[in-house]
Amino acid sequence: MKLLKLIVGGFGVLSGRTIDLDKRSVVLYGRNEAGKTSFIDSLLDALYGERPKGPRNASDRAWVARYGEAPAPSRVEMVTSSGAPTASSSERPAGGTLAESSLARAVLILRAGETALAGSMDFLPAFIAKVSGGSAVSLEDAVDTLATFVGKTKAARLSKLEDILSQKIIALEGRLGSAAELEAVTKQETQTQARAQALTESVNRERAAEEALTKARDRRKVGLFEGRLAALEQTDAAIRGAGAFDKTLHQEALAHEEKRAACANQVSVARALATQTAGRVSEIERRLQASRDEQARLPSGEKRALLKMKLDERKIAEQAASAGQTDQTGVLRAAFAALGAVIVGGVVWFFTKNAGLAFIGAVIGAAAGFFLAGQFAGAKPVAAVDSRESAARLRGVIDDMGEDWRGRSPDDAEKRLGELERRSQTIGLEIEQGVRQLDGDRAGKQKHDGEVRAAESGAQDHAAKLKELLGRLGVASLDECAERLARLDHARTALTAGIKEAEAQLGQKAGTLEAAQTLLRVRIQQLRQNSGEADPSLVELGDAALDERVSACQSKKRNLESELQELGQRLQQLSQEKGILKGKIGGSLVEVHRDKIRCESLLADLQAWREAGRMAKEGLEQFSTGVEGQVRDCVAKAGPLFSAMSGGAYKGLRLKEGSDIGDDGIEVEHATHGWKPFPWMSTGACDLLWLALRVSFARQAFPDPAFLVLDEPFHTLDSERAANALKCLAQSPESLGWQFIILTKDERIAEGAVAAGLTRVDLTA
Repeated sequence: MKLLKLIVGGFGVLSGRTIDLDKRSVVLYGRNEAGKTSFIDSLLDALYGERPKGPRNASDRAWVARYGEAPAPSRVEMVTSSGAPTASSSERPAGGTLAESSLARAVLILRAGETALAGSMDFLPAFIAKVSGGSAVSLEDAVDTLATFVGKTKAARLSKLEDILSQKIIALEGRLGSAAELEAVTKQETQTQARAQALTESVNRERAAEEALTKARDRRKVGLFEGRLAALEQTDAAIRGAGAFDKTLHQEALAHEEKRAACANQVSVARALATQTAGRVSEIERRLQASRDEQARLPSGEKRALLKMKLDERKIAEQAASAGQTDQTGVLRAAFAALGAVIVGGVVWFFTKNAGLAFIGAVIGAAAGFFLAGQFAGAKPVAAVDSRESAARLRGVIDDMGEDWRGRSPDDAEKRLGELERRSQTIGLEIEQGVRQLDGDRAGKQKHDGEVRAAESGAQDHAAKLKELLGRLGVASLDECAERLARLDHARTALTAGIKEAEAQLGQKAGTLEAAQTLLRVRIQQLRQNSGEADPSLVELGDAALDERVSACQSKKRNLESELQELGQRLQQLSQEKGILKGKIGGSLVEVHRDKIRCESLLADLQAWREAGRMAKEGLEQFSTGVEGQVRDCVAKAGPLFSAMSGGAYKGLRLKEGSDIGDDGIEVEHATHGWKPFPWMSTGACDLLWLALRVSFARQAFPDPAFLVLDEPFHTLDSERAANALKCLAQSPESLGWQFIILTKDERIAEGAVAAGLTRVDLTA
């Protein structure tokens, strides 16, 4: 069977595209992962037959999420080994002549990354499981899976039916168990209801006993409240007999005393501030007088002005002399430059008769004359700028400044004059600032003196008013007034305590004496009404005994109510369990028993049928025993292909006797180092060995021509080694009659595949 054309369905860049394939093709898809996935899905759809309803894979689910329906199926055109065309798998009717199982087994797609070989991975059993479509973790499991895949016996089908019946019997037994649990739950519910009824009767009895004890305790409280009422009335009468006391006058007297004390404090503070201000005024006056004395010792302003004028005249004279000398030097340099230009330029013209050279000579002569004039002018001495008369006048002015000025030079005098000017300004600022500060402190002292007088006057006024108020109160001093007030407060405190005690006994807020008396009278009347039928024997027990018995009744009643509430929750839980169990039963118990008997009968029949398939199972086990030899044969046949793909670096491989098929069971023969265990190789060599083993096993599993799709099989190799391996794979005897389709995104691998004789198909568009 051979693929000629593949009409891709699905969606994406390949949707509706026709791909021409050769016997050996390399498909370059660039980085278009969606195109590669669509290609593989299209190949599987075409080979497996008509696609089922609804999305089957991730690509279909993405299509449905976007467009609301599954993509169109793919089609493929094939030819048989004789060259006769056949229909596309998507066009074949159900039950056609081409068996789908054999065709499906003839397709082996090895995805990217499966060439990577972990150090401890049992790769051969896993590969056998992939080829056979099952799962395996050891050689025995792989052999069993491969044998089961080759042909399933009747015993296998009977085993599956037996499992179904066993599971159904287990389910029926579970329903019967739920019925037994329902009966037990119902019994527990009846017992719980009886216990709840008994607890309810006990709670009612405790409530009646608590009511009788409460009546007896209320009867005893009548006398207690009557005594409390009489005590309040006596205390109020004692307060009224002590006489009235004007609290307003007392508070006013206390206020005047506080104000008088505050005024006295103000007097002390103001006097301290006035004393401090007076000291500060004296200090400022002293500093001001010192500044004025220092200012008087300085030379007068007229002398300083005259000296400054003379010094300025001297500077002006020096500047004029310097300017005159500069003008003479400039004229001399100009004359020398002109003379040098005429002499040198004329000499050059006389000898050469060349105007250009004459001009250059004139320039050189002018520069030389200018330089000589500067040297000549600089050598002259500078004339003195001061005349003897002006110097004498300046000396007289300097000597007239004072004794410490005599003998100073004009420059020193000028420096000294600048210092005097600055000091004079500083002293003037200090005097001005001191005067302002002195005026402010004097005003502050006057203010403090006024505050002292005002505070003394206020203290005298408050003392007079305090004396007047004490006379009106009838006491000689505030201490006597306080003692009298304390006695009244003590009586009122006793009255307040009596009111609070009455409030505590009544359990209500009274606030005033009249309200407390009213509440006591009402409470006494209520207690007499409530305790009219009290048991005399209980009344004689006493307050402590009654309180103790009431507390015991209340505690017992709370415990019974708590237990009754727990029983109610338990009844609710049992009711929910009954509902759940009824749902598990799902019908009458008679039907459940009938179904169980029927399933047990069928299971017994299956046991007999299984005995009939024993011989078939023994034959299958004999067939499975020969699979290990086939595995070793596949490993030996993979050796030449592995040697060719490695470029002669490895000569062959073998499976050690008595070892499990895995990493430790395979040995490779290196061209230089001899036989080595499998983990000794590099990653690239491991990938080549893995590919050779896969091709060998696939060839053993599919003896007829088949399809081999390799998805990035050389992703760990460089381009040169990948091209060599691809060439060896295409030309190997194991691959004869097979159709290769290699998917890659490496341009160099695609070029190497073309050089090896494969047809290139681009999916990059």
